[in-house]
This record gives sequence, C-alpha cells and structure tokens, in this order.
Amino acid sequence: KNLTIDAEAKNITIDAHGKSRIFNIKGKNVKSVIDVTVTGVNLVNGYNSVNGGTVLTSYANVTLDSVSISGGKALRGGAVYQTDGKLTLSNVTLSGNTASWGGAVYQAGGTMEISNTVISGNMANWGGAVYQGGGKAELTDVTLTDNKAVQKSGSAVAKVPGSQLTVKKTVGTSVKTLDIALARYLDERLLE
Repeated sequence: KNLTIDAEAKNITIDAHGKSRIFNIKGKNVKSVIDVTVTGVNLVNGYNSVNGGTVLTSYANVTLDSVSISGGKALRGGAVYQTDGKLTLSNVTLSGNTASWGGAVYQAGGTMEISNTVISGNMANWGGAVYQGGGKAELTDVTLTDNKAVQKSGSAVAKVPGSQLTVKKTVGTSVKTLDIALARYLDERLLE
C-alpha cells in the first residue's frame, strides 16, 4: 500500500525519546515496492541498535520533503538507512545524528537523491554525514558542514568501491575537498 503524510501546515514533532525507530518503511520484495511520501514533520531522538535510528527504508520509494531529523542514533545511519528502492530527500535538515557508519545517512543499495538539504553536525566513525556502502547517489545543492568522522574517513561522505556518487553544487565542503576525503578513505581501506 502507498502512503502520504502531509503535516507541513501543522508543525508536528514526533519524538521517540531514544527508545525506537520512528518510521520502518518496508515493501515485501522487488515486485511489491511501496511509495511513501512524508512532508513537513520534525523527527527527533530515534534509536535502533542496528540500522536506521529514525527511518529505515527497504523495497520502497520514499520521499522526505521539508522534514527535519535530529538526535537519531544507530549502528548504521543515525537518521536514515536506505536499501532496495529509491530515497529522495528534498528541503531536509539532518543534524545532530550519530552512528558508527553514516552519522546522518547510510545507503546500502538502491538509488538516493538528496537536494536542497542541510546535513550538519552529524558524527560517525566512518562517513560523518553520509556512508555509501552501495547503490547510486546524487547530491545537488547540499550544505555539508561540521560533520565529523572519528576515523578521519570522509567527514562529509565515505563510500566503498563500486558505489556511484555524483556531487553537484555543494556548500561548506567543496567537491575538491570531498574528493580528497573519499580518496583518503579508500586508501586507508586498501592498506588494512
């Protein structure tokens, strides 16, 4: 089933108080992908011990528009964990999220498009803002500031070989700086 949640005019905040994930969006398989759109909601203090502290998407086409996610915690993807499907983030703020991999976002597969979005103040061991473990991602007009990778492997973005990343018009982290962070991460992985 498909779902649209439009709370833009309501200024709604959903607080998980660090006890659970807020959205668990899963289709059954490749043949039964679901479409979900969430607009205008603040999601705070989500938690999961493994994937996606606040939002997990699998076999789903998920659009988050004018959404704020903060205080999320997980092993992978403090704010969002995405695989198998398409994730679209537009006019989103991801701040103050933490994880071991992908402080704000962990992409395991599928397609991801992030545009007109602020990713700031997130922290992880690898990929302070985004960790790309697979799939294809495009970042356009994204502000990447004050994200931290404890292992010094991609404070903005860390990606593994085979994943595809396109970056257009980022603010706060130039494409040249971003490329250096990616290269440093790959070099460290090859030396292990």
